[in-house]
Amino acid sequence: FSAILGAMVMGLVVMVLEALTGLDSPHLLEERHSPFYWRWLGMLPTGRRNRVVENLRTQQMVGTIRRYGVDILVGVSPVGGVRRAFQRLIFPQRPMSTDQTPVAKVRLMLQELGPTFVKFGQMLSTRRDLIPADIADELARLQDQVPPFGAGEVEATLIRAFGKPVEAVFHNFEFDAAASASVAQVHFAELPQADGSRVPVAVKILRPGISSVIAHDVGLLRAAAGLVERLFADGKRLRPLEVVAEFERHLEDELDLMREAANCSQLRRNFAGSA
Repeated sequence: FSAILGAMVMGLVVMVLEALTGLDSPHLLEERHSPFYWRWLGMLPTGRRNRVVENLRTQQMVGTIRRYGVDILVGVSPVGGVRRAFQRLIFPQRPMSTDQTPVAKVRLMLQELGPTFVKFGQMLSTRRDLIPADIADELARLQDQVPPFGAGEVEATLIRAFGKPVEAVFHNFEFDAAASASVAQVHFAELPQADGSRVPVAVKILRPGISSVIAHDVGLLRAAAGLVERLFADGKRLRPLEVVAEFERHLEDELDLMREAANCSQLRRNFAGSA
């Protein structure tokens, strides 16, 4: 009992010290690197749902929400100035969320939580009838201002897709992303032609491991929706399982780049000669 009580007291002391000094503050990264293990875990033959990965993802989500929640709550409290002073002292060269507004920190939290939550923020930003204009404006930045993943992951993805080096496929490839969003990012490139000419193209690349992360996020949402239907009187009337299913179909459509390419080709044919 004494050991358990001592551990609880020490845990509380550490939590308070972290909150006051900002040691647990989120770090702002210009590029996001997808954890490598999501690609491997997504290959496990466990059927529609992978409970182990869902538990891992849940732990990751709770940790992220806790860090940003503490940062927001303490930041607007009377000791917020003390926390910001310690952050600047301890992390002088590292970009932090110190001077961000609470709404901006929510946007950053959604970015770190991953594509499913970014997509939710994008959808919410269009509902200006439900949320204040300043919040909608901040969440609208999730449309095309999500930090890109690194050039190394871009190159590795292209090599896996084509089975050859990037320079063997493209005459020129710009590794700096022209635009980056929740599901994919776009790079400009040039394709060599048989007659020696070059054709400018835009290459859209899915975020590494995104299919696995989205699948497990949707699994968690489906489980939560099932609980809402069973535990609340209005659960069945709100039909949360149907909402999750519609959201899942929308995400699956965005992950299908072949379908998107076909739609772009059809759009080009529809407007041919209309310039």
